[in-house]
Amino acid sequence: PDSLEVIFDQSIQVGGRFMASSGGWDWAPYTNTFQGDARTFTYGIWKHVYLVYTPSGSASITHMVPKIFYQGKYPTEALVDGEHAGFKVKLKV
Repeated sequence: PDSLEVIFDQSIQVGGRFMASSGGWDWAPYTNTFQGDARTFTYGIWKHVYLVYTPSGSASITHMVPKIFYQGKYPTEALVDGEHAGFKVKLKV
């Protein structure tokens, strides 16, 4: 089975626990920075982690950002489906 292992620097003292964050517990040890009496920031994972299986000899697209251009004049009110000048979408892969 696939697995992901997160290992923190052993020299960072965590006191047996990890850092609280607004969404629960962060995947990171305590830091040395403070705002008043509250610790700030962490050394941990702060965005999503994805595991992607890619067979040998192939490629995986894990992220893309399309460029979308409206083809009409600058709209001054909400567009209505089927009643506008359309869009051009550009992607580089």
